[in-house]
Amino acid sequence: RMSVAKTNRVHGAVTMLYQCSDASTAPGVLELIKGHDLLVWDDAGVTTEVSFHGHSQVNVDLDKAVANATVLVTPRKR
Repeated sequence: RMSVAKTNRVHGAVTMLYQCSDASTAPGVLELIKGHDLLVWDDAGVTTEVSFHGHSQVNVDLDKAVANATVLVTPRKR
């Protein structure tokens, strides 16, 4: 993956936007994110990611909207 830019903040954390390659360049490349715009941030010590397939400003805007609407939920103790 290739880092595109530091973007806005999500829940106070700086996000990193990655543009993932459309082509596999090595064995074992994670196919799940191939060709995606990937937004990554740290939320209370948990690395959190949102991605959409295809490289476009619409997908970057969707990444940001979904990230801002995401709420970290901790498991309940039994």
